[in-house]
Order: sequence, then structure tokens, then C-alpha cells
Amino acid sequence: MGKYDGPHFQCEDRDVVSIWVAHMNFDAIPEDYMEHNRDDNDDAPWSTFTHNFGFGYYDDDFVESYVQPDERTAPLYEQLKYLSYSASFIDLAVEEARKRKLDQTTFVFLMYNFAYDPKVTRIVRDDYLEFLGVFLFDQESGSVEQWQG
Repeated sequence: MGKYDGPHFQCEDRDVVSIWVAHMNFDAIPEDYMEHNRDDNDDAPWSTFTHNFGFGYYDDDFVESYVQPDERTAPLYEQLKYLSYSASFIDLAVEEARKRKLDQTTFVFLMYNFAYDPKVTRIVRDDYLEFLGVFLFDQESGSVEQWQG
């Protein structure tokens, strides 16, 4: 699948966030896993991540991620609380993660205004990340806590 092929999940008219959670230590994820393919070959995938999850290009201006300091496993809540609009979706995301035993992780990846649909791609998990879900967010809400690092 090329970088502009596949289903397009970008949705600028909806305030939703798609969340992926690492199901392994962050240091085991290849360094180039999220790296964008910016060469002229449109038939090459946008990244290993997008290829593995069955879609192409996404706007990285609407992306946030959090790597746990020292790459140690920690509750998902502790990672999401610093991210944009988290006050509006953190409880639902953590509840879903608990149900699926994904509530302890080293890395979380969020795509805003992006409604990934595993029913379309038939892909929920790859060797490194698992798709947690799509959650509504409120642009008027802030993060649960401000980063002090």
C-alpha cells in the first residue's frame, strides 16, 4: 500500500482521538517504526506504523505521543494526563484499557481528528502497538495535568 492509498480516517469535522498503546517495552519498537517516508516513491508506505495498520498518510500536526520516562511501564492514566484535551476522554480510555489489559504501558500514540476503524482494515494489533479506540474530545477541556518536566 502506497503512502496515499488505503482508507482515509482523517475527519476534521469531528472532535475524536484515536489511541494506540504499546504492548511491549518502548525500546523494543524499531527506531524507524513511526518515521515518515518523504521520498518521491508514492507506492512506498508512509511509515511502518501506517503500513501495519492498513492506512496511508496522516497529518502529523494532529499527533501526540508520550514515552514513559526511563521507558518503564506505568498506568495509562499517568501518560494520558499530560496530553491535550485529556480531561475529556481519559476516564473512558483508561476504562477501555483496563477491560483489555492494556492499562500498563511504556508508550501511547494519539491522532486527533482521526477516526481509525479496525472494522475497515481488520487490524487491531501489530508487533508493537494495539489500537485502543476512538474517543470524543472537547476542545474546551485541557489536559488533566500540566507537564512539569
